[in-house]
Amino acid sequence: EVKTRRRDGLTPPEQALDYRKCRALIRAANAYLTENPFEGEMQFDLIAVETAPAGTPEVRYIEDAIELHW
Repeated sequence: EVKTRRRDGLTPPEQALDYRKCRALIRAANAYLTENPFEGEMQFDLIAVETAPAGTPEVRYIEDAIELHW
């Protein structure tokens, strides 16, 4: 999942990955895996990008951003 926000915003992009969005991602993954079986470990990572009017965007990589209980 990739989330982008302006640096002067009130909330960081990570906060856009709320409970509802996590459930939707997990449901989509389950539907995909029903059609395309996979034997291995899986995880959802998040890339958070904060942009500024001038300057380099700040990029953060959050590994295993959603706890899975398959």
